[in-house]
Amino acid sequence: ELLASLPAVLSLLCFCLYLERRQRAGPSISLFLTSARPQGRSWSVVQPFSASNRLLLSLVGAGVLTGIAVLIKQSAFDAGLTAVVYLLWRERRRGLAPAAVLVAGALVPVAIAAASAARLSSWLYAVVGYRFEGDSLLNGSLSGRAHQFWLSLPPTGKALGLLALLAAVGWR
Repeated sequence: ELLASLPAVLSLLCFCLYLERRQRAGPSISLFLTSARPQGRSWSVVQPFSASNRLLLSLVGAGVLTGIAVLIKQSAFDAGLTAVVYLLWRERRRGLAPAAVLVAGALVPVAIAAASAARLSSWLYAVVGYRFEGDSLLNGSLSGRAHQFWLSLPPTGKALGLLALLAAVGWR
């Protein structure tokens, strides 16, 4: 859990860096800005760390870290999913390109891991296929799950009771 949380948290930090840089750059900056030449000068040198390149690198970094987190623990995709949902919910169509960059970045470590496997079918089974065997949400007993949920309510109430009380009062 802890090992997977490190790249997931770093992924969210990269995404927050992207949001902060984009806000600081203003609405005129585009993610795929092609001209990196300063206005009024006739430079033919490309500036590798222009504002649009930094935005792109922070999104790719967030995606790659999400992919690494997923390879460590499959349920660690929530950091990348949160970023993609935020982009699509908040930005609508403008968020499609950044979300695609983030997802493509997440696929890079997964593709490298799959390509380096001795047998792709064995790797797919180890990463995804085992979930369809044994007891899981997909094929487990619904009444058994409901019973486990019912038994978990008292400890959950004790653990989250103070938090719920503070939320009800509106304490900040």
